[in-house]
Amino acid sequence: PKKASRKESAAHWRQRRTREPAAKPGSRSDLCKVVARRGHVPKESTEMSLEAGAAVVVLRSELSDAPGWIFATRGDDECGYVPRTHLLRDQSPSRRSWFGSRGSARGRSPKPK
Repeated sequence: PKKASRKESAAHWRQRRTREPAAKPGSRSDLCKVVARRGHVPKESTEMSLEAGAAVVVLRSELSDAPGWIFATRGDDECGYVPRTHLLRDQSPSRRSWFGSRGSARGRSPKPK
């Protein structure tokens, strides 16, 4: 994942402290920018809406493939929790095109030599 900019980092920590007063700000390198693999419509006031393809800033150490919620920010004033499984951890072009166009490689036979 890409690093968050200084502006994005400052906005993230400021917004996180409003939602989680005990949260201690970290460094810019603790944050990263990831892309939503699919949208999310909030059901609670603590959740943030997501559109597929939207970039958000999250705490790198909280990213995982496990189900659950992660605090995310977008811009200076949008923040809230989003489903972790809705975010792409690896945004490399090869992975996006592979999973986006061909699906999973599991269960496929290796090519003959």
